[in-house]
Amino acid sequence: MHIYTGSSHRSSYIFRKLAGLGLTLLLTGLLALLLTSMPVMAEDTVSPPQTDRILKVGTMHSPPFIIENPDGSFEGISIMLWDHIAKRLDLRYEFHTGDIETLLTQLETGEIDVAVAALTITEQREVGLDFTHPFYTTGLSLAVPAVERPNMIIALLTQLFSWRFLQVVGLLILVLLFVGWLVWFIEHNQTQLKDDSHTISKVSEGFWWAAATMTTVGYGDKTPLTPLGRALGVTWMFTALLLVASFIAAFSSILTVDRMTSPDIKSQNLWKMQVATVPGSTSAAYLKQQKIAIINYPSVEAGLLAVASGAADGMVYDAPLLKYWVDKNYRNGIDVLPELLERQDYGFALPNASSLREPINRELLAKIRDPGWRSQVQRFIRD
Repeated sequence: MHIYTGSSHRSSYIFRKLAGLGLTLLLTGLLALLLTSMPVMAEDTVSPPQTDRILKVGTMHSPPFIIENPDGSFEGISIMLWDHIAKRLDLRYEFHTGDIETLLTQLETGEIDVAVAALTITEQREVGLDFTHPFYTTGLSLAVPAVERPNMIIALLTQLFSWRFLQVVGLLILVLLFVGWLVWFIEHNQTQLKDDSHTISKVSEGFWWAAATMTTVGYGDKTPLTPLGRALGVTWMFTALLLVASFIAAFSSILTVDRMTSPDIKSQNLWKMQVATVPGSTSAAYLKQQKIAIINYPSVEAGLLAVASGAADGMVYDAPLLKYWVDKNYRNGIDVLPELLERQDYGFALPNASSLREPINRELLAKIRDPGWRSQVQRFIRD
């Protein structure tokens, strides 16, 4: 009995030791698992992409977003934003230039890591590529040869002596003559009032009274003295208010030269035009979708040159780029119409599933929400 009891105590002691050891091992394993998972969690939330290689950044001359200087350096809205993001993420990079189609192809094949330009985010492009959040919103516009605007003084004089304006003035004079004659006809036969200096005894005095009443409600030097004449006077006062308002409206309409000479997109029949654009661009896709005749040119500059020379009737492209080149080279020769044909959102493009997309997006959103971002953009784009 005593031997059995000692053996039982030893078994219980061994069991407690094993249980304690097992619990210790279990807690140690859980702690190790937690510690190894923490760097991964941190990477998912805050750490920038870890890369020691030099990124290949595709770009193209597309001012005011990408401006290639004679010395080979770049500036512009997109460059300013990318440079800020690259510094924040400690990225090294080098630029590679190409046209739109080349950049998109190189992204799909992995020859470049990111495209920084004035690239529009579209559903078709999103199939083979990834895009960042948009950093600028604009639209497609139409550039056409400028309408010749006459000198404002000459235009004003021309309109003042136009047949339409003379008709309005002539009609007003006839009305004044009729009212003046009518009040004279009522008043001049009143012999008992002829000695009153206020009496309207001549047709010319009736015309004077009608004109003065219409413009100033009368001076009081000549005025109807009979009940019928005064009734005519009251009627003419209110009628004259309507006539003056109508005359002012007609006068303003005739003299609005800009309204008649400034074109708009609705007045331009795109389906009957030969429209210049750049191949591979969203403007080319829009024109094809609308079944509008296209003339392809390698650049915006070449397309606008064709418009200026008459080789093309107009050019459809991104509004900021059209305005930049027109303001630089064709300020008096080409107009960029204010209406937009289709909305455009610009973003940076990356290969599908790029690890750069998420950290770039965070820095991009933080930058464009900064109060100073708008003033930086206005360095390159006039409102």
